[in-house]
Amino acid sequence: MTNTSLSVRLTPKIRLERAIKKAGVENPAIVSKLAISGRITNVDLEYIRENMAHTLQELDMGNAAFGRNKIPSGAFKGCSGLTSIIIPEGVTEIGSRKSRKEPVLWEFNPVFSGCTALKSIIIPDSVKYVNSITFLGCDALTTIKIPNIENLDFLHFSCALSSVNVDADNPLYASKDGVLYSKDMTKLIYYPRDRQGDYVVPNTVREITDGAFAKFIHNPNVPLTAITIPASTVYISSDLFSKCRNLASVTVHPDNSVYSSDDGVLFNKEKTKLINCLRAKAGDYVIPDSVKTVAEGAFDGCIHLTSVNIPYSVEVIEKRAFAGCEGLAAVNIANSVVDIGEAAFCACTALTSIIVPDAVVNIGANAFSGCTALTTAKTGDSVVKIGHSAFSECTSLKSVTLSNSLTDLEYGVFYGSGLTSITIPKSLIEITDGTFDGCKLETIDVHPENPAYTSKDGVLFSKDMTELILYFRKNQSNYEIPASVNIIKFNVFAGSALTHITIPESVVMIENYAFANCSELAAVSIPASLTEMGYYVFEKCNSLTSITVHQDNSAFCSDDGVMFNKDKSVLVACPAGRQGDYTIPDTVTTIRHAAFIDCKGLTSVTIPASVVEIEGYAFCGCSGLKSVTLPASVAKIEDYAFSQCHEMTEINIPDAAAEIPATVFFECYRLTNIIKSAARVRMEDGRYYECPALGR
Repeated sequence: MTNTSLSVRLTPKIRLERAIKKAGVENPAIVSKLAISGRITNVDLEYIRENMAHTLQELDMGNAAFGRNKIPSGAFKGCSGLTSIIIPEGVTEIGSRKSRKEPVLWEFNPVFSGCTALKSIIIPDSVKYVNSITFLGCDALTTIKIPNIENLDFLHFSCALSSVNVDADNPLYASKDGVLYSKDMTKLIYYPRDRQGDYVVPNTVREITDGAFAKFIHNPNVPLTAITIPASTVYISSDLFSKCRNLASVTVHPDNSVYSSDDGVLFNKEKTKLINCLRAKAGDYVIPDSVKTVAEGAFDGCIHLTSVNIPYSVEVIEKRAFAGCEGLAAVNIANSVVDIGEAAFCACTALTSIIVPDAVVNIGANAFSGCTALTTAKTGDSVVKIGHSAFSECTSLKSVTLSNSLTDLEYGVFYGSGLTSITIPKSLIEITDGTFDGCKLETIDVHPENPAYTSKDGVLFSKDMTELILYFRKNQSNYEIPASVNIIKFNVFAGSALTHITIPESVVMIENYAFANCSELAAVSIPASLTEMGYYVFEKCNSLTSITVHQDNSAFCSDDGVMFNKDKSVLVACPAGRQGDYTIPDTVTTIRHAAFIDCKGLTSVTIPASVVEIEGYAFCGCSGLKSVTLPASVAKIEDYAFSQCHEMTEINIPDAAAEIPATVFFECYRLTNIIKSAARVRMEDGRYYECPALGR
């Protein structure tokens, strides 16, 4: 193949494909160097992507122009052969700005996505905006020249940069030795990830801005190993060096009035606050006894630390202080500590046990989440509140001793843990929904003096046994609910192996997801007493073919195994195991939220002319549903009403439905045709999400 250099001019009638052929080139793949003048359109960009992506090396657009002076997202996607590019003067934006209507396009479609060979780019001073992910994955791009631009977040995703250069007459920025500063050199803005050698911050710098180093990704081949902070610097963010995995030394000038350093660790001047421990530090570490606060993210990602001793001087451990310390097997927390912040020890995967000191009042959200080797935990006597997900995904956790002062367990505290049994102390009066979801609890005991809860046969109830709150006998096929129960709480039996359940006449309310994912449950009888039923109660109960309501029930009724309100104007729930065709009674005006959710065996539903409203998620997950005809009476269709109906290919929209949300047919992959006759029927955002066969 012969490499060809080519210059072409584009006009409204001569697009790139024609221009190349007019130049005598039939095969565009032989063109390695291309200069374009005239206006470039999306048609031209598409031609490059489809025909020249792997062979075009140099692209000069210096004499060209773009519509609205903007280079769109994904413009050069997949152009893996491209090594250099010249952006035309006059272009003001590279990549789309964040859009409320098209967030996916903005988020995952970099202008130079897949341009892995790109080494050189010339950006003119006319450019005022560059999308943050424009150069994501351009690992060959080592040097970039900064125009007069205010947003610089794109630099953090330009992974291979070793040098940033700024013209001397740039009014906003300056560069020195490949590092980016404010014009007056008082702010350090960006340090290139792949810059070689150690670094001494200039003595003019007063502020090292947030993110100057923080976006780095570990790169063992070109490490920054040492940094020196001058006396002039008065602001350094606490997580500044959190991604500098090879940084082993930070030295602060002794005349600095705000910061100090000791053994490569950054402190405030008085050493009462430990700000940052460098990520290369290994082995054991003893925090100096002058320290009162371990700052946010201070040890975040110190994967080589094996043990830490926290002295009696420390009172506060801020959020993410020790997060991601994967080698940390032992930590001694002194009794002086009163607060453990959010995610303080998150993902410390070698930690096997923890004792929370008696002085601690609150344990922050996610404090020990993901500590997969943690087997035992003891909370101190003063702990009043444990934040959400504090011990979630602690898969080895077997034993937890809860404080006798504990009053509040937030959502998901033990989610996904290995906990098999637990005792609720007498002080605990608030257990939030989802606290024990996904864990391996088999039994739960309650202190006899607890005023809010009691347990029977390992099942948790309200004190007076009117509310059934938690059920852990997941492998049991049958359970008889006590006759005292009035309310079956959120998610109680979800995921259990129940084949039969007896709901007593005392029950007046069943909350959301109460029996969700009980895949063996074949039949349910609703008592006469029930007056309220939540949503998704029988979701994914794939064996459930019939719901029977007692004839004396004043709020609900059933017909042919389907549940309705009493006068049959609202279709409440169709059992998920229903198969084949179904005709909705002509008394129904509303199909309730999630009424047919996950009825995968349904193939056809006939909706009568009485129906006015189809609520959200009504037919969501009916993956076998091929045919639905909407009558002219339907005036309202809510979000995700027919989402994930994978077999549906065509549907009509009645004239009465004035507006259809874009999510109505979400992931209806085979939907090719939507029939709508009324001009006033408007599709929100002008398209339907995740309907690839439909288009826009």
